[in-house]
Amino acid sequence: MSSSVGTVKIQDLHDDVNLWWKIHVMIFDMRNYQTNIRSSVRLENVLGVPENSNAYFNAGERQTIMSAIVYGTTTFGAFLRQTLDERQSRNMRSGIDGDNPHLCVERDISPIWEKAFGVDPEAMARDKAFIRLIRSCGLNGGSRWRRHEVRAHARLVKRREAQVSESTKGFMCGYVESKQIGNGLDRSAT
Repeated sequence: MSSSVGTVKIQDLHDDVNLWWKIHVMIFDMRNYQTNIRSSVRLENVLGVPENSNAYFNAGERQTIMSAIVYGTTTFGAFLRQTLDERQSRNMRSGIDGDNPHLCVERDISPIWEKAFGVDPEAMARDKAFIRLIRSCGLNGGSRWRRHEVRAHARLVKRREAQVSESTKGFMCGYVESKQIGNGLDRSAT
């Protein structure tokens, strides 16, 4: 994987199994820190914004993530900083959280990571195997997760193909019958 500034794509991050896993664990932790003790412990090790986290990423991984292109030519680091600044300004103007304009991890920071990396938090919350892996492996579940991800994707594709073939089958039968009737063919022949 290339780590030069501005050349890393989201697919490059996805191809690095362990890094992609860590990104997902961090997003899960940001969404669940109030209800999951392990998530809150991992996040307590983060000083300030998670981009500076040593609990999740080493210096090289942080550089790779921050230099990833997420929108056009915008790097994730620039997108994150700009969005965080906008949200903090909004919080100060609107008086969210009373006199405290600080950012909320769950409300302000997690959605930025989810949007940039295409993570669906509801799907993540429903994925029982993913949650079991986080509980058992913490930040070290990347290779086991990739096997789960491949199997889950294969099941999804198979399910979709079955749904498409069923819906197409019904559509085609209905189409043929109505066409035959529309052409004046005898109904008893069909």
